[in-house]
Amino acid sequence: MSQYPKAIEILDQGMDIGLDKLGNEHKIIAGLYNEYGSINKYKGQYDLALKYYHLSLDVRLKVVDNDFSVIAASYNNLGIIYKIKGDYDQAMEYYRKFMKALQETTVNDYPYKAAAYNNLGEVYRLKGDYDLALTYYQLSMNICLKALGKDHFLVAGSYNNIGLAYDEKGDYDYALEYLQQSLDIRLLIIGNEHPDVAVSYNNLGVIYVKQRNYEKGMDCYNRSLVINIKAFGEQHPDVAMTYTNIGNVFIAKKDFDKAVMFQEKALKIYINAFGDFHPLVGTVYNSTGNIYFEKEDQIKALGYYQLALISQVRDFTEYNIYINPTIEVVNSKTVLLSTLVGKAEALERLWL
Repeated sequence: MSQYPKAIEILDQGMDIGLDKLGNEHKIIAGLYNEYGSINKYKGQYDLALKYYHLSLDVRLKVVDNDFSVIAASYNNLGIIYKIKGDYDQAMEYYRKFMKALQETTVNDYPYKAAAYNNLGEVYRLKGDYDLALTYYQLSMNICLKALGKDHFLVAGSYNNIGLAYDEKGDYDYALEYLQQSLDIRLLIIGNEHPDVAVSYNNLGVIYVKQRNYEKGMDCYNRSLVINIKAFGEQHPDVAMTYTNIGNVFIAKKDFDKAVMFQEKALKIYINAFGDFHPLVGTVYNSTGNIYFEKEDQIKALGYYQLALISQVRDFTEYNIYINPTIEVVNSKTVLLSTLVGKAEALERLWL
């Protein structure tokens, strides 16, 4: 991660000069704010990324003189961060603004339209509407294939996302097919040490584990982990995701102590990156509850399920395991439902 401090140092110097010579309402200043946002996004500092992307958009809306392509880019960047933070409604709002801004621009917009369709697909997938997600992913992929050919990173991204949607629909053979195509393209064009390759290995690992091929799954996870730690350091959310998945392998193999260890490592990273109210935090609490459920320790299981509920339902802060929230503002309906089912089963075992 040594490149980030140097990049920020250079940006700081540029910002000092820019503000002194140009004032704070200039397109160059907007571009610098955007770069601050991008660096913080890659560092996993999403609140700071959001701050700088908003600053960039505010300046661009004042000074870009109808250059709607840069405004569209700002909307897209904000949508990405809100999606990562688990605020899917806000993400959808900015992605739709992105689409509308594209209609105002005269630049060659095929990559932007492909990105817009892809990002809408992402939000629908995360909200659990997998068929609609696949529709948007296919629209994105068709644009990319027509404009760029098969061996392009945008096409690889489309294959990856289609694979994820099939995974969540439970169609693992199709998922494996698309995810492998994504990995093959990424290895061809960006080599074997790029974070996108780590994503592909991680996603393939998920499918292999679901197919009970634990050896292949663990091999994929370890490849992903090595790449991500080298690229981002040990406290990045992508590293946490792999820890969670390694923990899931140990759950499947009934090695519960190791499973808890990896879930706890992931949880610390996620809370540091996102705070307590986030779908990924809830997912780890829920998984840890499942571990203690399998260990027949229903009291601990219920404690973790309750923490999962607190992380999913805004303004619900009740630690009493016998109280459930009223469902108004929810991070992830899928995680919430899984948690409530686990909690019900744990209570049943506790009482019987």
